[in-house]
Amino acid sequence: MNSSGSIHLQNLNHRGDESINPLPDTPHGRPDASGRARVEDPSGIRWVRLRYRGLSQHQDFQVLPMLPTGRNNEFQATIPAEDIDPKFDLMYLFETMDNQGNGKIYPDLAKETPYIVVKIGK
Repeated sequence: MNSSGSIHLQNLNHRGDESINPLPDTPHGRPDASGRARVEDPSGIRWVRLRYRGLSQHQDFQVLPMLPTGRNNEFQATIPAEDIDPKFDLMYLFETMDNQGNGKIYPDLAKETPYIVVKIGK
């Protein structure tokens, strides 16, 4: 975090178990999933990333850059359906860095579990 602690990151999708929005079914027969976040800092935002994996310690985290949506301070990334293993629920978190090199992770480990779990239909 920077000296003023001003990076603010908000998960725009967090509504209980519906934290990642499913998109229409793909040719794989499973939906892609979309994550959105609002990120603000007075110095500006250098990057925002979405880290995700199945709720299995045998899977490595995948990382997607989150791109601006065109709405004020809003970023979005889409998890491809082929990256979502239907045998496991999906866990994810956000990472961001401001233009001064200060970073933040959401959810904040100092306040809560440092990831969000989305139930995957089995």
